[in-house]
Amino acid sequence: MKNNDFFKTALCAPLLLATLVAGTGAAYAQKDEEDSALSLTTRMNPAYDPVGYKLGDFTLFSGISNTLQYQDNIYATKEDERSDYVYSVQPNFSLRSNFVRHSLSAGAFYDEGWYRDLDSENYKDYGANLGGSLDITGQTSLPVSLSFQREHIRRGSPDDERLSEPTFYKVVNATMSLIHRGQTLAAKIITGFKRYVYENVSGATADLDMGDADRNEYSVYSSIGFNDDAVFSPFVYTRALQVGYDRAVDNEGFDKDAFEYEGGVGTILNISRLTRASFTVGKVHRTIDDPAFDDIDGYAYGVNVTWEPSTLMSFLLEGQRAIRESTSNGNSSRIDTSLQLSANYEMFPNLFIQPSVGVSEQDYQGGQGGKTQSTNGGISMTYKMNRNLWLSSSYRFNNQEEKEAAPGIQSYDSNTYSLSLRLQF
Repeated sequence: MKNNDFFKTALCAPLLLATLVAGTGAAYAQKDEEDSALSLTTRMNPAYDPVGYKLGDFTLFSGISNTLQYQDNIYATKEDERSDYVYSVQPNFSLRSNFVRHSLSAGAFYDEGWYRDLDSENYKDYGANLGGSLDITGQTSLPVSLSFQREHIRRGSPDDERLSEPTFYKVVNATMSLIHRGQTLAAKIITGFKRYVYENVSGATADLDMGDADRNEYSVYSSIGFNDDAVFSPFVYTRALQVGYDRAVDNEGFDKDAFEYEGGVGTILNISRLTRASFTVGKVHRTIDDPAFDDIDGYAYGVNVTWEPSTLMSFLLEGQRAIRESTSNGNSSRIDTSLQLSANYEMFPNLFIQPSVGVSEQDYQGGQGGKTQSTNGGISMTYKMNRNLWLSSSYRFNNQEEKEAAPGIQSYDSNTYSLSLRLQF
């Protein structure tokens, strides 16, 4: 292993964190059994929401969506924009246990899209997942999860290679956690493994070799603080990440293997029965093996605020700043910063309207560099005819501005209109 201190640093973190917060206490928020029934995001309406099929100690949910979209800038380009219609079918199912103790779940999806004119953009995405949680004691649990997905990279996204066909990749994601929630303190350790395998992309004259993006990612996250049921629940956290690429050097001759660590503080605020907020802020450092790339030092943050001013409306504010991998040639990684505000309004018991708006920035590190800033937003409407048939429509826009020029990135505007019919049980 290229960094022998990886697991030592990450696994010793909980002991250090426990020392910092041991012996403290907190006031607990009053639990209300009616919260889930009052909350717009969690309450169920048996007349319009699927109840699933009971299969012994499990409940099966299944459905299929048929979607028609119109996109006015398929390739996300500044000039020579191409528009087209795309029809897609998305069947899926999920299975959830109804055990008194422990839990088990499984699911799968398939998503295939056909373009009317630009059939080189046709895609087939699919995936499956398996998860569960073992209740060791009433306060300690051992959650595990395993998933596999094959997906395509959206045109205009940071990792789009802008060739004649979309970029496809497969990812295996496995996690194992140990979570303890005591009367006063709560602690968790989450270990993760991700395996990325990219498919070669067809170009005008030759295929693009994407094998230099294949990689493994190993991560450990740990935190300790007050139980999140408290009115004010501060905590401290650490995170470590080891990234190992299959090839010693990529197609540009760089060794992009990296080690990253992050540490910081956060808090959960249960402001009222229907208002909850969480914040984290920390310091992050990444070291890249290739001496051609500088180390990255900076700050990271996360914010998640849920506010329900009434039983008919909810707001969600999400934001983060983090270092991400970049498959673009010549860059070691990128720093992503984003802020998104969305709302959900129940106009009638079976009619929901969801507007959203957001901003983001992608700052590419090392090599060719480059920076983009994006504004996105839209509105969607869901009409629940009954528990088995839903009709939805949406409009979304995206505006990307090239703030620092670099090969492979450019400014563009795009608009997407969609209409979908979902059958579910």
